[in-house]
Amino acid sequence: MNQLRLVLLGIALVLAGLFGWHRGDRPAAGWAVALWTPAELVAPRPVQPLSLEEARLKLRGQFAAIAEYQSYFDRLQAAFPAEYTRIVDGLATKAAGADSAPASVDRAFFQAARALRQTHGILAARAENTGLENIAAVQARLMQALAGRDARLCVDFFYGGAEPEFFAFMGQNRALAADFARAWLDAMANGKTSAISRPDPADADVQLFDDALVAHGLGRAEIDALLENKLASPPLQDSALCQAGIVYFQTLSTLPPEPRIKLMARILSLAARS
Repeated sequence: MNQLRLVLLGIALVLAGLFGWHRGDRPAAGWAVALWTPAELVAPRPVQPLSLEEARLKLRGQFAAIAEYQSYFDRLQAAFPAEYTRIVDGLATKAAGADSAPASVDRAFFQAARALRQTHGILAARAENTGLENIAAVQARLMQALAGRDARLCVDFFYGGAEPEFFAFMGQNRALAADFARAWLDAMANGKTSAISRPDPADADVQLFDDALVAHGLGRAEIDALLENKLASPPLQDSALCQAGIVYFQTLSTLPPEPRIKLMARILSLAARS
C-alpha cells in the first residue's frame, strides 16, 4: 500500500480534531480536504493592547477559572516544563500584539494543545498501547457528540475543518475537549519514557481494516471517502459521512491487537511529521 493512503488515514484520525484545525471549502461537487489554512474567528480588536505580563496573567487567570483546562496545564507543566513556558508565553505574546484580536479561552486552549503536538507529537506513537488507544477512543466520543448536534460540524471535524460554531460547541463541551487534549499529552509523556519502536503496518493490515469497515456496513463510497478522500458522485450527505466517521473509529477498535496498534502508531507518527 502506498504512503499516500496511510497519510490520508492519518488525516482522518489525527489532523482532524484539536491539533490541526483548518478552515476548508465545501465545493458544490463534494468535499475537499482542508490543508494548512489557519482557522480564523471574527472578534473585535482590543481598545488598547496589553503588555506581555498583563496578557500572561490574564491568560493564566482564564485557564485557572476552568478546572478541566487548568488540570491539563498542570499536567503539561509537570511533564514538559520548558514547553509549558514556551506555549504560554507564545499565546501571551500573540494576545499582547497591537493588531491581534482577542481569542476565546477555548480557542487559546486548542492552540496550546496543538503547539505541543507540533513539537512533541512523535512521542505519542512511541507510547504504550493504552495511550494510543485512548486517543482514538476520545476522538470517537467527540464525533458522537458532534453527530448529536450538527452533522456538518461532525464532518468538518473529521476532515480538519474549523468554524466559529465548532469552537462554540467545544466551549459547551470543555470536559470532552480537555479529555482529548489530555489523551495526547499523556501519550506523549508516556512515549518519552517508554520509547517503544513498532514495525510499520503491512498492506495486509490496512486491507484488514478496509474489510472490517465493509463488514460494519460501510459501502465503497464511504470507505473511499474516509481512507482516500475520493469524492462520491453524487456527493454523500453530511449525515452519512458523519456516521461513517464514527464507524471508522468503532471499527478500528475492533481489529486484532497487533494490526490495530501498528496502524495507530503509524498514523500518529505520520501526523506528527506533517
